[in-house]
Amino acid sequence: MGTAHYPTMAPPLNSPPNTPEAEFLRTVLAQIDKTREDPELVFDLFRADLDKLNEALLERLPQIFEELLVEEKPSKIAALFKIFGERLQEFTLDNREINIEISIAAYQSALKVFTREAFPPQWSMTQINLGSAYGNRILGNRAVNLIDAIAAYKSALQVITCDTFPKDWVLKHQSNFLNNILHMLEGYKIVLEDHLLTLEGYGLALVDYESAENFAENLNELISNLQEAQSRDILRAIAYVTANDALGFALDYRYGLNYDPTDLAQAAAAYHRAAEATKQESDKVLYYEKAADRLYQLGVALTQDGQWYEGLAALETSHATYRDAHSRLGRADALQQMGRTHYLMSNFDKARIHFRDALRLYKAEASLPGQAACHAGLGRLMLRLNFVDDAIAELHQACALYTQLDDQARLAEVQQVYDLAQKVQAKQPVA
Repeated sequence: MGTAHYPTMAPPLNSPPNTPEAEFLRTVLAQIDKTREDPELVFDLFRADLDKLNEALLERLPQIFEELLVEEKPSKIAALFKIFGERLQEFTLDNREINIEISIAAYQSALKVFTREAFPPQWSMTQINLGSAYGNRILGNRAVNLIDAIAAYKSALQVITCDTFPKDWVLKHQSNFLNNILHMLEGYKIVLEDHLLTLEGYGLALVDYESAENFAENLNELISNLQEAQSRDILRAIAYVTANDALGFALDYRYGLNYDPTDLAQAAAAYHRAAEATKQESDKVLYYEKAADRLYQLGVALTQDGQWYEGLAALETSHATYRDAHSRLGRADALQQMGRTHYLMSNFDKARIHFRDALRLYKAEASLPGQAACHAGLGRLMLRLNFVDDAIAELHQACALYTQLDDQARLAEVQQVYDLAQKVQAKQPVA
């Protein structure tokens, strides 16, 4: 069988001597130019010359890019380098570390031609690829890589407007365009979550040029961008779901920075929109549960702030949303918190009903902490109503459960109330 021969992009006159890596790259680019939509032929070239995917190619790549600009149309060379980076990111064999580094270099080279002003669609699509590459980067500091990924995704999202992408362009490139936008939003969400988890691992000690305050500002920009994005027709249903999921996560995290209940309410609304829009039943349940969790958290925050009626409204909505999520345990938590709130408001009948309903669900879920909390709540309620014997019975069960759970802090709290109930009982006249 004869050896396959591939076309090669010839170097311009007076260029530096060709290296094997440079020759390999030119061959790959020529193949991409012939069959842009068929990655397998490019993968064949990669497999045949795995040893050429190395640091020498990484070092030589920017120079080859500049050389090719002399002889070819710059936008064509930029497009080929962008596709080369994509193919290398998709290639799963050999050294992932160096492959990603070469992809990043290819995208950065392409962006020298695909500027935001001259080629906004191509610029944003390349930024999406760059964000994906940085998000998956193995070399370097993980926190720094994620910051770079977020910056690239943010840049892409900022220019995705109807002016930048007129309808005729979108219709012509619709399938690939929407897939890229969806990929961007998914990648954006993943690197954002990964970034926050990485920062948590660092104890929120950000890299030198990034302070917590600056990160919060960046998060505010992200939220504004996503809020705008989720109303655009071009994102369609599936990207709309992803955008709202990312928006909910960002708002939820911002609440942890500022403790503004509005963020929780908006996060819940974003997750609820995602749940309503998705066609996947498993995702629908997941988004409903996320929405319910934020509503529950909102209800607790508002009641602790003395906004009892607003807190109750949030808890009632969370209970209904937990039902949509098929979460019996979530419903129990909401009912138990509603019981506590009604107790604080001296709505004792409603408090008792909610505690009892929650206890029934906790028993069905075999949740000992939930059962203990309900017995403790009922015990305090019965004591307040001067049903001392009933109070002692409930508090005794709560103490037994907290002892079983080895929850010393809550046991100590309930034990104090239990001791008080026994003292009250001792002072009551014998019937």
